Amino acid sequence: MPVNPCTTVQPVFGVVSYSAAEFLASYPEFTGINFATPQSIANDFVGATFLLNNTCCSRVRDANQRMFLLYLLTAHIATIFQGVNDGGVGSPAFTGAGSIAGTVLTVTQATQGTLVVGSALYDGPAGTIVPGTTIASLGTGTGGIGTYNLNVSQTVASEPFIVPGVPNVSPPLGIVGRINQAAEGDVSVSSEWQAPPNANQAYFIQTKYGAQYYTLTAKYRTMIAIPAPPDAYGVGYGAPFGPFGPGFR
Repeated sequence: MPVNPCTTVQPVFGVVSYSAAEFLASYPEFTGINFATPQSIANDFVGATFLLNNTCCSRVRDANQRMFLLYLLTAHIATIFQGVNDGGVGSPAFTGAGSIAGTVLTVTQATQGTLVVGSALYDGPAGTIVPGTTIASLGTGTGGIGTYNLNVSQTVASEPFIVPGVPNVSPPLGIVGRINQAAEGDVSVSSEWQAPPNANQAYFIQTKYGAQYYTLTAKYRTMIAIPAPPDAYGVGYGAPFGPFGPGFR
């Protein structure tokens, strides 16, 4: 196992800005929601900044660590209000590689599945394929390696791409609080807001993202003790601070 020597690492100071590409790269299960309503995820990030200070005065001083925590909170809020929808990227109907010149797709590698007329191409949240690009007609290809005619003209260098399959969808939670009772017959579900040890924890443990955030930020929920300066309460002339400093009578 490679081991990196210890070095002095300086924290990166700054304010984190939301990036859909960065967020979806870590949480592709929200790809479908971003396709349908991209502003909703951006708004969830704004909500996350109410829970975690995103200024240079934040307790989480390192901006890279703060970004990780803010994206966890964004995923937590999105799960509560928008649910989960991976847009089919989690179970692609086709995976392969190719390039695009104009309206012609040249597939050089077909790893899984078959291309058909109407297949939508996707190369990731930071990809270069124009959103909404689909196969308009077959060229020399009949589902695998070969050429295909597209509905949108563009230039894309050779790269991996997929055709999303059936989306994996989970609806929003629908109720607020921790589920404390459920029954299958006649479908009965109830929830509670207060849960040991406190209501704050109850809010975060509604989702796996919130539970992870709550666990990782445990060190920020402890008291900070700042020791007094040396001889702050010393007795005698010259003690600079405290009740026995200069001017004490």
